[in-house]
Amino acid sequence: MRNSVKKAVIIGATLLVVGGAGSGIAVADTTTAPAPTPPAAGAHQKHPGQHGEFVRHGNKGDKTIDYQRGRVSALTPTTVTVTSRDGFAGTYTFGPKVKVTKGKQPSATNQIQVGDRVGLAAVTGPAGLQAVRVHDAGAKPPKPPKPAKPATPAPAPAPGN
Repeated sequence: MRNSVKKAVIIGATLLVVGGAGSGIAVADTTTAPAPTPPAAGAHQKHPGQHGEFVRHGNKGDKTIDYQRGRVSALTPTTVTVTSRDGFAGTYTFGPKVKVTKGKQPSATNQIQVGDRVGLAAVTGPAGLQAVRVHDAGAKPPKPPKPAKPATPAPAPAPGN
């Protein structure tokens, strides 16, 4: 893999892992910009995107990197389908040199499970979108049980009974 592509993939994966995926693309426009829209409910404040793409400009040309955050909704030995909170589903082929992490530890594609929360970066390859980085956050931990309400003591018997 060329150094510029490696840098682009590392930058894209870092955006996913550290910031929850997101980037802006500036486009020259002479019209007045519309008012910004608030991020979707539950979105990360600094990186509100759940899925999208950005272009990395390198010495050997531009490279488009796709990213997505969500839950694994389908999985085969060679592909993963991720569904974001807004319902968008993307299917990605595992690239030949895909790097998978679980927590902060290196992992493998066979450790990913349906229902896991993931963030991934992908590039366009011969078989469509190929995942090159996958961060697996595992399944959502169960909510802790609510504390039990204190027992209400029985009323004391009336005097003389």
